[in-house]
Amino acid sequence: MVQMKTVLFHIAVICGFVCAVAKILDWYNPYMDFGGHLAWAGMTGCVAVFLFGVLSISGIIQRDLEMKRTCHRNGMHHHHMKTHYHQVV
Repeated sequence: MVQMKTVLFHIAVICGFVCAVAKILDWYNPYMDFGGHLAWAGMTGCVAVFLFGVLSISGIIQRDLEMKRTCHRNGMHHHHMKTHYHQVV
């Protein structure tokens, strides 16, 4: 999952740079319509950021569930844990 998050992060950054460069080129020469031709970069960047967020949230939830399972196996309850959910995040 870490590799997937890294790939999604890099895709989002690259698409952001592509959109910024297209915006600058459109500013210099609006008749070329770089922004219109590179609309896929904006959509791809949005999808990559969304999936990156979903994977990050699922990782936090998975880590919290693992902590709860470990404490339950050891006979501890969640409110006796030294680190709480909001401290892990």
